[in-house]
Amino acid sequence: MAGDWIAWEKGLSKKPQVTQIARKSGRHRREVACMLMEFWEWADDHTTDGRLKGLRVDDLAAIIPETDAYFFELVIEVGWLVRTDFVLKVPKFSKWMSNSAKRRLKDAKRKRQI
Repeated sequence: MAGDWIAWEKGLSKKPQVTQIARKSGRHRREVACMLMEFWEWADDHTTDGRLKGLRVDDLAAIIPETDAYFFELVIEVGWLVRTDFVLKVPKFSKWMSNSAKRRLKDAKRKRQI
């Protein structure tokens, strides 16, 4: 576990990737952003490197409420989840969810407040 929080990027619910997932899944973009955050929260608790070994998209759908395998196929389509023959992986995991990433984000916030 890398900590008890993760970053919410400003404008997440309006990103083109979220809009694309929303359009193709028939969901509202805010709902998609929330589902993604719940997924990333879960990933933060269950991996230290972003690799979700032994899991498939239908496993993720069973873990994250209100989603389905198609939702995670769309997440793969926009590049926010990567599937190889052997593993699902959250790309840029270390940029957003590692301890050092959280420390950098805290430092940046602190510097903006000065």
